[in-house]
Amino acid sequence: MHHLHFEAIESTQIYLKDHLKSLLEQDRNILVSAEHQTHGVGRSGNTWISNRDSLTLSLTISPHQELTLTTIEIGLLITAFLNKKFQAELKLKWPNDLMSPQGKKLGGIITYFYSPNCLVVGVGINFSPILGVEKYSTSYIEASAELDKKEISRELYEYLLEHRIHDTQAVVDLFNQTCAHHLQMVELDEDQKKLIGVWKGIDPKGAALIEIFNKTHSFLSGSLTMLTKEH
Repeated sequence: MHHLHFEAIESTQIYLKDHLKSLLEQDRNILVSAEHQTHGVGRSGNTWISNRDSLTLSLTISPHQELTLTTIEIGLLITAFLNKKFQAELKLKWPNDLMSPQGKKLGGIITYFYSPNCLVVGVGINFSPILGVEKYSTSYIEASAELDKKEISRELYEYLLEHRIHDTQAVVDLFNQTCAHHLQMVELDEDQKKLIGVWKGIDPKGAALIEIFNKTHSFLSGSLTMLTKEH
């Protein structure tokens, strides 16, 4: 593993993409992390600015044998690592969001295809709910100061490399167990068209299975919203 850690950086993902060719000449497993980033890349091109408690990192990894399952597999591994290390009870929201037990988004995962053997994965996580502190409180400042972002980033990457889930059905089954909206009403925004139905799981390609008017439909992309029971 080749690990670069910065005090401050514009974006770990942009840095890794810009230097990927030369970095891969040193090691196939590259990790870029930072104490603070100013213009992190979020979903749909949005900017993701880190806070005192944010963990921001980007890494290279080989794709899952079913390419479209890779982001889900990485999400499962990150969740497992954080739950084990911090005794958290995190869940996942399809396709790439980390969720608190209270159903609030803690972070996300972005995957960029570089070559058939190499993907760049960007990870951003807000740690205050994991640390069990209220944001911007005195305890938040104290807990954030003790957060060793360099070491946690390294431990997380090592966990990903050592615990890959190669079996497709195992990924599907584990996601259905870890899903924050299993059998719940959800709204899917696909190509600016909103659809409401009951979440049924994912298929072997990672597509969302949603029951709409008693018929199950599959969707490989889209933005998902969990609906309250009142819906």
